Amino acid sequence: MTEERTSEITQPIGEPVGGETRTVEQVEAEYRARQAGKDRENAALRDELRRLQTADEQRKAQADAARTAELGEAETLKRQLAEERAGRVIDTRRARFPNAADALDDGVLAAMDEAKLAALESRLAPRGGTTGYVDPNSTPRNPPNGIAAPKTEAELRADLERLAPDFVNELNR
Repeated sequence: MTEERTSEITQPIGEPVGGETRTVEQVEAEYRARQAGKDRENAALRDELRRLQTADEQRKAQADAARTAELGEAETLKRQLAEERAGRVIDTRRARFPNAADALDDGVLAAMDEAKLAALESRLAPRGGTTGYVDPNSTPRNPPNGIAAPKTEAELRADLERLAPDFVNELNR
């Protein structure tokens, strides 16, 4: 027994199902039309997004302006007073701790504890106890009694001739 199979589709293979055959140009035109529609839709969405962002920025700017207006003159004066006090603290600490002030930034100098600044100042102070600063208006210091004054060039030459005459003769040749 052989069974015969038949299909329910009566159209031959290779024929379009929908009826008419479209050309490549028609398919490409349809594709371009769909893409152009999507591009127009995306452009409209981008324009809407830009409009909303601009409106949001304007709203934020108005809110900031309103906030600063609400602060008023008292808040502005308080802020100026706090800045002036911080400046005075920095100036005072610069005068009291000059070596630490040279090593540290103003913000650190203002925030640091005075005990720590004093310890840092003592570490950074030059050996011998002087800061190296000489007031140009101060009187010249004379050595105290019992300590010889520095020798002049003539005195040093005389000492050299007396102690090493051969060396001086070699130099003079």
